Amino acid sequence: MKITLLRVLSFILFINVGCKRKANFQLPDQAKGLENLTVFPEDPDPMLTIDLLHEIRVDDTDLDNNFFGGWTGIEVDDQGRIYIGDFSGHSIIVIHPAGYHETTLGREGSGPGEFRMVGTMKIIDDHIYVRDAQRFTMTSFSLDTHEVRETINMNRFPDNQDEFDELLEEPDVPRQTFLLSNGTYLAGYFGPGITNIEDPLYNLEEERYRNYYIIDSEWVVSHKLFDLREAADLVATVDGQHRFNLVPLPFLGNSLKAISNDGYIYTAWSEDFLIKAYGPSGYKYAFYYPYQRKSLYKEEAISLFSVEDEWNRGLIEHAELPETWPALHTMIVDDEDRLWVSTFSKEEGMLKWWILKSSGELISTFNWPMNRSIVKVKNNYLYTRETDEMEVVSINRYRIEME
Repeated sequence: MKITLLRVLSFILFINVGCKRKANFQLPDQAKGLENLTVFPEDPDPMLTIDLLHEIRVDDTDLDNNFFGGWTGIEVDDQGRIYIGDFSGHSIIVIHPAGYHETTLGREGSGPGEFRMVGTMKIIDDHIYVRDAQRFTMTSFSLDTHEVRETINMNRFPDNQDEFDELLEEPDVPRQTFLLSNGTYLAGYFGPGITNIEDPLYNLEEERYRNYYIIDSEWVVSHKLFDLREAADLVATVDGQHRFNLVPLPFLGNSLKAISNDGYIYTAWSEDFLIKAYGPSGYKYAFYYPYQRKSLYKEEAISLFSVEDEWNRGLIEHAELPETWPALHTMIVDDEDRLWVSTFSKEEGMLKWWILKSSGELISTFNWPMNRSIVKVKNNYLYTRETDEMEVVSINRYRIEME
């Protein structure tokens, strides 16, 4: 295992401060044996300071329909136009850089340029690619004319899928597909979570994984790239009833994934500040920051749900919870291949954001409210989805200044 030596020396100094801290900052099991691993010190000094200057705000009242509560993602083109997936409208709302509604792409249906369920979006060159998560298709629109270019059918088995033993165990089409900049696809295969505790295949209390393969433009499987653990589940028996979480819970472990413009894929399991980098051909390197996780208390976990939500409040009351929050909350990559990673702050309602070079070196940090979710960074602007005290959801743009 190759580990950068100078970083290890710094790491050793930190983990030997005392017995308690030493236990917290041991290398996680998933880091042991990794090639090309860099370990950074616990509290590095940032290279630069950052200011975020607010420029525009667009909320539901600025549009013909209220959709921000049901959006499915965001993209930004080189001209600064914002593309927002509208779940209920089965379309993509295009916001002009000045902040007004410019046009709408797509509509409900099953024909060219139509959607049953708008999914992930990706801009490559002069087209935006939009996945229909229900029909398993991907439609591309021209950024210049907004006309439909093509619709790609992904609801089909790759011709050579039976050549991979692991895929024979999951005889299904890829359930997730992400278009990469070189025209290939990152395809995810995974089975369902079996929630019936009487079922012999019940698996909510097991570690489950999604297997990701590279599929080429001809829809042929090339090779397996990695697997990612499914989000952890919480289970408990409440008054004789088997309960489980119906949505991911923020205090449980979860896999994070971010894809850069140059085709690099960054992954992390949220319980550790350990980020792995993959190229289309395979694993490249990893880096790790020792991080003291915030303690989790049952009362604060219960308070995440309203008093009317008896299912989740009862589940949390009776379940065995982790002792701490995860280390990581969010990970995105910008158009300059910088990673923006947020960690759970000890300050209530806040996240600490880390701006990192792709190799892991710290550029800057800042604290930011959780209800102002950072969703995109491009063209030296930061875009957020914010919810105010009146539950009004808005899209905001901030200009980034670092010095």
